[in-house]
Amino acid sequence: MDYKKRQRPTPKINLQHIENFEWPNLPPELIVLIMQRIGWYDVLTNVKRVCKHWYVLSKDPSIWRVIEFRRDVLTTKLREDMEILSFEEYVSQVLLLRKDRFDYSDYCEYEAKETALHEIVMHVIDLSCGQLQDLCFQNFGCDNLFKYIYQRSRQLRRLRLLECYVCCDDYEFDYDGWIVDYYFKMDDSDVNESSIIGGTRTSRH
Repeated sequence: MDYKKRQRPTPKINLQHIENFEWPNLPPELIVLIMQRIGWYDVLTNVKRVCKHWYVLSKDPSIWRVIEFRRDVLTTKLREDMEILSFEEYVSQVLLLRKDRFDYSDYCEYEAKETALHEIVMHVIDLSCGQLQDLCFQNFGCDNLFKYIYQRSRQLRRLRLLECYVCCDDYEFDYDGWIVDYYFKMDDSDVNESSIIGGTRTSRH
């Protein structure tokens, strides 16, 4: 007797059904859940193409409570977008920020992209409306950026810095370090093993 399980045929996807699906009619709670799962960058840059209703819901602060900024992923997506658009067009058309707010005409390509990364971070922080709780940076960041976060993210419970080097007035943190207590004025009771994995606080001399 053959006990081998038969492979189930791969279900065929009806593209016509997907194209005709009425996405705006989904319950708002389900739409927000979908956005939480597809990743913040795609929510930021692509949701507005679905419909106006989705774009309005994308501003729900609950979508922006847990964010990871990883340089390799972010620069790849940024490079793909900026191959089509200039930096000014990217800022105004993709991020939907006021074009006259920025003047990068004197920046080299590297400086423009670094500035774009920081502008994206600040824009996401603004969208969280102070409800950001868990934030991760990998291989980029600076004091000014972290202070911007500090001013707008008083509910932040965890900040991970992976492959980052950060120097500030009171503490030095190297690879896999943490700066939660410095920037966010957290008590020792708030900075526990679950929020400082792989990091050590060291006072500057």
